[in-house]
Amino acid sequence: MFDLPVALFGDAGTSFDAGAYYATSILCRAALEAALYLFLTRSKNGQPSGAWVVHPPFRLDGTLRRVEWTEVKSAISKRKILSYEHIRKLERIQKHGNVAAHLASRTDAMIAGKPIDLRTSPDQALEDLRDTAEILRELATILSTKPDLGGPDGRTRLTVVEARFKVVRRKQN
Repeated sequence: MFDLPVALFGDAGTSFDAGAYYATSILCRAALEAALYLFLTRSKNGQPSGAWVVHPPFRLDGTLRRVEWTEVKSAISKRKILSYEHIRKLERIQKHGNVAAHLASRTDAMIAGKPIDLRTSPDQALEDLRDTAEILRELATILSTKPDLGGPDGRTRLTVVEARFKVVRRKQN
C-alpha cells in the first residue's frame, strides 16, 4: 500500500545526497501526504494479505473529490494514532515543503514586507528526512499490528460500489 510514499521518500533521500534541499523538503511533504491519504482511504475489512479495500472520497454527486492537507491532518489528529510530537513534525515538514513548492509567491510576500524564511538548509532537509522516515515507520507499524485503524471512520466508510449504488438510486428517485 505504501509503494508510492516509499518511492517519494527514496527520491527525497537522493535529492538530499545531491544537495537539492528544496526538493528534499518537497518530496518529504509529498511522501507524508500520500501515506496519510492512503492510510485514511484504505482498509483491510477482512481482506487477505496484501489486499486493501479502497474508500475514495466522493462528492454528493458521486464524483471523486480532492482532499486538501488541512482535512487530512485534521482526520489524522482526531484519530490520535500519531503522537502530538509526530503531528508537530508533520506540520513542520509540510511548511518546509510549501515554502519550496511556492517559492515565487513567498518571494512576493517578502517584498511586500512579510518576513518569511525562504531557505531550506541542509540541517532542515536532514531533519525533514529523519522525521519523515520516523512517521512513515510509525504508520507502517500501526497498519501491520492494528490494520483496522486504517481507512475512513465509520461515518464516512463507503466502498466504491456502495457510493455508486447511492448515486444510481438517487438518479432513479
